[in-house]
Amino acid sequence: RYYDGEDKDDLKYMMETCMRADPARHCSIYVPLSCWERIAPEKSLFNKPAGVGAAIGFLCWQNAMGLYINDVVKWLQSHENLRVVVFVDDIYVVTKDKPGFLALMPELRERLDALDVRLNEKKFFCQHYSKGIRCLGTVLKFERSYINRTTVNRAFARLREWSDKRYIPLDERANMLCSLNTYFGMMKKGNNRKILQMFKEKCLSSLGRFIVWNKKKSCLGLKKKVRCALCL
Repeated sequence: RYYDGEDKDDLKYMMETCMRADPARHCSIYVPLSCWERIAPEKSLFNKPAGVGAAIGFLCWQNAMGLYINDVVKWLQSHENLRVVVFVDDIYVVTKDKPGFLALMPELRERLDALDVRLNEKKFFCQHYSKGIRCLGTVLKFERSYINRTTVNRAFARLREWSDKRYIPLDERANMLCSLNTYFGMMKKGNNRKILQMFKEKCLSSLGRFIVWNKKKSCLGLKKKVRCALCL
């Protein structure tokens, strides 16, 4: 059987883009190469042989990954006692039959191994549904959602990196603003009012000479004098 949906041409275009892409060599680098040393060697595209590796953050590659493991996912979804949701390379399963699901794990690993895909042992866990799930830096529960502790720690660590600098050049201040506002964007969603207020106060006390708080948008902005200097 062949797929003949309305988005067939779009999928063919994205697949061709993926197959012809060489993201490690056809890319723009905006940070010093030394920054890439912080990334585990096996996760960096710059350590892959020519023609190997994918920019998983791109939509076309996310679709490609979904198509690649599609048969395995369909096999998993065929079991009536499982509710299976896939988001790019994350698989979430809700079930009332924990022993039955765990009994499927060996075969699931075998099917993925046949595709040269490994189910990360360190990221596999079972827990009660009331604890929610972690997705995109957020903990999702039935009654509420909130930013997870790891993301909060990263936000404050990033703030310390900027505040520890004696002087922040004009051309770096816009990057600083984008970096910090990324975390405010995550905190604005869900039940994060307390941590947002705490992070805002810390930002203003540490970097108040450069930034102001935009109450309407709930994010940081550059002070007018700084903004004018950047325009020059």
